[in-house]
Amino acid sequence: MRGDGEKIATNEKVAGILAGHFHNSKRPYYAKPASETSLAIDRRIARKTFVAPPLAVRFQQNANPTARGLLLVTVQQRQRDDDKGTDLVISVIPFWYSGPARKRDCSAKVPWSAVAAITILAALVIGFIVGRINR
Repeated sequence: MRGDGEKIATNEKVAGILAGHFHNSKRPYYAKPASETSLAIDRRIARKTFVAPPLAVRFQQNANPTARGLLLVTVQQRQRDDDKGTDLVISVIPFWYSGPARKRDCSAKVPWSAVAAITILAALVIGFIVGRINR
């Protein structure tokens, strides 16, 4: 399974990989290519992997500030400067949540189905754009 995943992730048609479920309170781990952090194992994959901050407070109860939030990711096609086709520009902007750090203080319910739908939609959009570029 890991070999298949690496084959897919290193494919030049894969523009970006969004990862999550990483509950670290250090904000520098998020919203930049993983190759710019100590998280990188395989540079070919890390250069196009972006880790989204968690919404949950797990393992961050005593951190100040926490690294809770979400990412706004956009993918744009642009003409290359050398006039040899197009490439993609991926923009990643973090939005940090600075609300209550304790579970009992948090009264809002996270609409997990909406979060999952947005994640799936982002993956489909990236796949669609990459597919159109490689026609």
